[in-house]
Amino acid sequence: TMQPTSQPTPGPTSQPTPRPTSAPSREPTQFPTTPPVPEPTIRPTTAPTLEPTPQPSPGPTISPSAAPLPDPTLSPTRAPLQVTDSPALTPSETSLNDLQEYLSSISTHDNGEALENDWSPQYLAMEWLHADPSFEEYSLFQRMQRYVLATVFYSTRGALWTDSSRWLSSADECFWFTGLPDDQQPCDSEGRLTNLDLRSNNLMGEIPPELHLLQDLVRIHMPDNDLSGTLPSSLKNLGKVQRLQLTRNRLGGTIPSLTGMSTLTVLGLGRNWLTGTLPADIGGLTKLNTLGVERNRLSGTIPASLSSITTLSNLNLDHNFFSGTLAADWYDYPLDLEKISLNDNNFTGTVPPVFCGIIDAFISADCDEIECACCTECCYGGEDCVAV
Repeated sequence: TMQPTSQPTPGPTSQPTPRPTSAPSREPTQFPTTPPVPEPTIRPTTAPTLEPTPQPSPGPTISPSAAPLPDPTLSPTRAPLQVTDSPALTPSETSLNDLQEYLSSISTHDNGEALENDWSPQYLAMEWLHADPSFEEYSLFQRMQRYVLATVFYSTRGALWTDSSRWLSSADECFWFTGLPDDQQPCDSEGRLTNLDLRSNNLMGEIPPELHLLQDLVRIHMPDNDLSGTLPSSLKNLGKVQRLQLTRNRLGGTIPSLTGMSTLTVLGLGRNWLTGTLPADIGGLTKLNTLGVERNRLSGTIPASLSSITTLSNLNLDHNFFSGTLAADWYDYPLDLEKISLNDNNFTGTVPPVFCGIIDAFISADCDEIECACCTECCYGGEDCVAV
């Protein structure tokens, strides 16, 4: 009374009289001498009326897309899914709590506090990383590096970037979009990120403090965006950074101490909303070549330590609220300055004679407020500047 089905189960042994039947379109020509076995009922060429089902089976007529088995070429921890920009969370040998514990241990700036907030950029980055189908294959270093970059993405509204090609994909992070010229690479030969370049890419939001975990960074270049918030004090731990260029954003707050950035040559913070004074220990940036803080809301006097930077050649202080007597405060400045912009501030006195001894230097100042016998540009009322 039992009819054969597509289910590959052996026929009953208690009733020997029923003969195993085959597919309706073909009469069986041979009878097994033993109880029925699965083969006669699923023959790929003799069952035209049977429809393939998602039942796992080695039969060659079943479409590969219907088999719920993982690709045998993938490691057991990978899911047989097409990788997308937002992969679904999949089981992993390392639990999400394990990953959170690891990331908290390296987040010395806040001991992982941000990871406790389910909606923070840090938590979203951690969740994305754990869902990566290749997560278990990454070294601890690569897990950290991908986590930091994902945090940058979520912190600066990466979904609205002008170009976010390959970001948060399964591609190696060294091949994610970068603003670098074609002849430059974002990573070194060991896959460590050295250049973070996202210039003019519609970044909105704050610079995450986790950036300091990328200890091999040499260049941070994110000018001409819409970054806000404050400069993370943790940036001082980036001892290899030579260029920090954040000009033309909406960064506010004060400039933190950056003395740990001992190799810094270019500090570009102009055209932001920075307030307060220049850090008193700014003279510790002994390799600084360019200091640009123009067009902010900075005030106070110029730190005496600035005169100890003998490598300084470009000093842009214009359009702020700096004050002080130039001749008294700036007598010992180095003679290697090539450009000095002092205009639209509250300085008084006379431009130091040492500046006038610099051959071919560009010197801009408010000539209606201070005496400047050697200025190459005089400004009146801040904006009306003329060459002299």
